Amino acid sequence: MTETKHRNRRLALIIAGVVGALVLAVCSTLFRGYDIKIDNQTIGYTQNTRAFSNAINAQKETVGADRNLDNIIIANKITVKPVLRFNGWTADDKIVSESLSKVTDYDTAGAVLYADNKPIGFYKSQDEAGDALTKLVLATANVQSNDLVVDCGFDNELKMKDETFNIKKLTPSTNLASSIVGVAQANQTKEESTSKISEKLTETVSKIPVEQESAVNKRDTAKTEQALAATGATDQPTAEQKNADESSDDTSVNVTTVKTESKVEDVPYSLITQEDANAFKGSQNVAQKGEPGQAVRNEIKVYKGDKVVQATTMSYTVTKAPVNEIVSVGTKAANTKTSKDGKFLLPCNGYISSYARGSGAHGNGTAVDIANNHGTPIYASVSGTVTKSADENDGYGNCIIIKSDEDSSMTFLCAHMSSLIAKQGDHVDQGQVIGLMGSTGDSTGDHCHFEIQINNVRQLLTNYFDLSEGMTV
Repeated sequence: MTETKHRNRRLALIIAGVVGALVLAVCSTLFRGYDIKIDNQTIGYTQNTRAFSNAINAQKETVGADRNLDNIIIANKITVKPVLRFNGWTADDKIVSESLSKVTDYDTAGAVLYADNKPIGFYKSQDEAGDALTKLVLATANVQSNDLVVDCGFDNELKMKDETFNIKKLTPSTNLASSIVGVAQANQTKEESTSKISEKLTETVSKIPVEQESAVNKRDTAKTEQALAATGATDQPTAEQKNADESSDDTSVNVTTVKTESKVEDVPYSLITQEDANAFKGSQNVAQKGEPGQAVRNEIKVYKGDKVVQATTMSYTVTKAPVNEIVSVGTKAANTKTSKDGKFLLPCNGYISSYARGSGAHGNGTAVDIANNHGTPIYASVSGTVTKSADENDGYGNCIIIKSDEDSSMTFLCAHMSSLIAKQGDHVDQGQVIGLMGSTGDSTGDHCHFEIQINNVRQLLTNYFDLSEGMTV
């Protein structure tokens, strides 16, 4: 009897166990799923993470394609934890839309360039980091297509690290060069750098030490559905990577470059003057126009950054000789009438068309008109300084006034010129050509109106010259 009771009890326990297991299995099937969180905020509950996983992977592919990056990592914190839920599950399309709106921060695996242990550039690869340094050297030393980098080095301690960082930190390869020599020169180097890379430059850049990212710091970029479903799965950056992302690019790179430079230079021409006895004193004529020559200078230069600290000429070859400029200078003395005391000259040759008649300056003989052909030379009556040489649009027309060297109170005025040769501020010698006869201003024909003034008061010309109307001078 006792044995039968024990058997019945064991059977009951077995049945209860089986029923319990069946109930547990049913509950696990119906109520067990996953809580999906992004940046600690739940976006939904699901029994199948496939839609979420597919959406996340598609998002990474889109971001990578937009930025031409092969390795995109989500920087937002993603957590997928198993849960039992009795209040229903979130629709897959809602989880997908919520995840795509919440995931906004992305990392990539690349190469970080350090100078004196401070990050100065974040690049897709070690090759791109090396290209940035190459452009820096080429731009700072202003390397042209026919130059050669003999030696180069970096005064800072440089190294590269394979790291994962935020894609916002990605640095164009011209940034280092732009920070030193400006955007325009850096971009110019970018266009032509391939043809300028010398063996020495390539060797120097290739010797920069590279540190691999440790296995502990590496993040799995090929997340599968199972990995996302694992408790506590995360895409958070490490502390070291955070420090790198938050560091400022405030360390410049100090470059020393030695290069050979070949450039074409102008060879200046000389100015040769020669006397011309047939031309009046003060006149000049270019008998032969000067042309610069050309030469090739080969130098070796040492640059500190973009500053030349040493330059040595190795050779200098003139490839085209300059043509000297030859200027003929007139020495012929003016053949005009001389004053009674021999100190002054009438300004030109011709006949006296108006003197001591009418009204105004001519009325009492304080001015004379000397007529001749258009373009007749007009000479300086005295050595002195030109105080006026302009067309003031008044009755005088083109007018020149000369203040005497010997007596600063005396000035000599010539008016109505067709062309002004002497300019205000010029010093002229007696007999020098100062202009050409014309009929500008208040004039009825080609002539030169002449006055002598003392302290701005017109003087009687008979005090200085023997003149009469109709006289040829």
